[in-house]
Amino acid sequence: MSYAIVYDSRTGNTEALARAVAAALPSEGRLAFGRVDEVDRAAVAQADRVYAGFWTNRGDCGDELAEVLASLADKDVFLFGTAGFGADETYFAGVMARVAVHLPESARIVGTFMCQGRMPASVRARYAQTAEAKPEQAARMHQLIAKRRAIPMTMISRVCAKLSKRRASMAKPASLPGIGFHAALRLSDAGVVAR
Repeated sequence: MSYAIVYDSRTGNTEALARAVAAALPSEGRLAFGRVDEVDRAAVAQADRVYAGFWTNRGDCGDELAEVLASLADKDVFLFGTAGFGADETYFAGVMARVAVHLPESARIVGTFMCQGRMPASVRARYAQTAEAKPEQAARMHQLIAKRRAIPMTMISRVCAKLSKRRASMAKPASLPGIGFHAALRLSDAGVVAR
């Protein structure tokens, strides 16, 4: 089975996951790997399966990745992403559902993975300014700042372990036939849940 890995990364969090995905999968069959604005889109179109990574932009993926997702008719798709905040399954599932809407109905979601990434210094500074300017929001802003760390290696290890289990066959998972974007999405589709 051929595959491609395409990702959109603003601060490096999603790129780290994309590299982990690439390391966990065999190089044989890989038609493309790269950022959404640099990857060979013709090669992505030829792949049987596409691993698509995104950073969360206002609760969704960016426009360029949404355009790629819209072109994945009849493809197996594994979605993975990072978010600056909201480190709970409910928030992550909502983001994943909004991203999945960009896929054509004939695309099959074969798995998902989402985790919290590190916070850029500019966002940290903005939260600190908000806390100072609006005392009623200070506790929440400090809580958000305190929770932002780099992607733990355990998260990367978990996604790699799940992908490695499929490494030998690269077969379509029998338990997920015909899942389209109208199906209920769960982070556990691939057996991976970020906590």
